[in-house]
Amino acid sequence: MGVFDAYLKNYSKPGPGVNEPVPKKGPKRYWHLLKNHFTKMVGINLLYAITFIPIYAAFALRQSLGMYSLLFFLLLLFMPAFRTACTRAMMVIARQGNCFVLYEFKKEVFAEFFKRLFATICILILPVAYWCMVGVTGNIIGFGTALGLTAIVFVIFAYLFPMWAITDIPVGKCVKNAILLTMLEWKKSLLIVVGSLLPSIVCFLFIPFSVPLIVLVLYALTWLFEAMLVNTALIKHNIIPEADGEEEDKEAETENE
Repeated sequence: MGVFDAYLKNYSKPGPGVNEPVPKKGPKRYWHLLKNHFTKMVGINLLYAITFIPIYAAFALRQSLGMYSLLFFLLLLFMPAFRTACTRAMMVIARQGNCFVLYEFKKEVFAEFFKRLFATICILILPVAYWCMVGVTGNIIGFGTALGLTAIVFVIFAYLFPMWAITDIPVGKCVKNAILLTMLEWKKSLLIVVGSLLPSIVCFLFIPFSVPLIVLVLYALTWLFEAMLVNTALIKHNIIPEADGEEEDKEAETENE
């Protein structure tokens, strides 16, 4: 009976890490979420990486993208939907500390599909046009402009997809808010460029050697970083409410003061 009693006592104890406090913000919270939800991050990354299968295949088979261009184009049409759904899962993790990835993904993936696709294409028109011009003329000034526009659009998307994912604000108004936040929250915008865009550029410069990193973790690592920054910006400007845990932490801080 002693062995059985000892088993019951151990069975009732909380598992390792159950009572571990979640850091409120900053790098500690980022690493805590990454450490405790790494497999979910990989799952989110793999879901989004589906949209780039033709590119991976072209590099793996050492062939031009030509034979895969139609498939690539068709999969790109799903990019805004997949990005929004994956971002929803990432925002839930950043705000609440946990989520059911497939549930959040399925809940959001086809919401307002064509409106979001149209808005994404409209935002991409200007930088794509400049890159086409650079490709034709080789103009150095045009190259700098195209690079700057790409960075701006990258940051706009960092604000836009979370708003699509976790608010009921109309698609067009979300685009307007994202553009305004890119300017108003310029410090966070710069952090997004440094902490998210630059690692992405480095990885894509070293394709095909970096393909495993891109497929497995790149998007998830950068989106978690973006989610934490964007979450605070959206709360600050009253676009979304604070999560339950965030409200409790603020109340506790107030009481301690």
